[in-house]
Amino acid sequence: MHTNYDITLTIDFDKNKISGKSVINEYFADINVKEDLIEIKPIHTTRKTDNDEKRKAEGQYLSILQTAHSFKIKDNKLYIYTIFWGDTPLIYTLIN
Repeated sequence: MHTNYDITLTIDFDKNKISGKSVINEYFADINVKEDLIEIKPIHTTRKTDNDEKRKAEGQYLSILQTAHSFKIKDNKLYIYTIFWGDTPLIYTLIN
C-alpha cells in the first residue's frame, strides 16, 4: 500500500506507544499489546497539508492502521494485520 511514499512506524513496547511518518504528517498513538495482539488507540497527527493525492493516501493508510488487531515479526519484517485488509498485512522492514 502506497509504496511510493516513505511511510514509517516505530513501536515502543516499553511505553506502549507507536509513532511514525505517514504520507504528509507525523503520527502517534497509545497501544495495548498482549502476545501477538495489538490494539491501537486513536491516532493523532501533526497538522501539515499537501495536495489531494497525498491527503487521500494518508487518510487511507491511517484508517487501515487504526484497525490493527495482530502482528508478527519474521525475517526482519513486521507484519500488522488489520480488520480492513483481513489476511493481507501491512508490511514494514525492521531497522535496528
